[in-house]
Amino acid sequence: MTAREEQETTVTAGRDEPVVRIWSNHVPHVRKLRKNPRVTQTSGDEFQGFFEIAAEDYDPLIGFRRKGRTLTDEQRAAAAERLANARKKETA
Repeated sequence: MTAREEQETTVTAGRDEPVVRIWSNHVPHVRKLRKNPRVTQTSGDEFQGFFEIAAEDYDPLIGFRRKGRTLTDEQRAAAAERLANARKKETA
């Protein structure tokens, strides 16, 4: 295992590449990457690894993109009502 001060994570994202490549020997990052079903480990060992994720699922500036949430019609109506009430309070 690498010394704490030498552990790092590198993200490589090409402009027209379909995948983002991640290399890490920072063990907590490696564990989280292995647990994420959208990430594929391409090589590595217990303490480090090379990973790939689809470019549309990862932004180097913000990390993993959220998956779209599917709302029922009732949930959508409730959210619209909450937003309308919040807007009324702002103008009052």
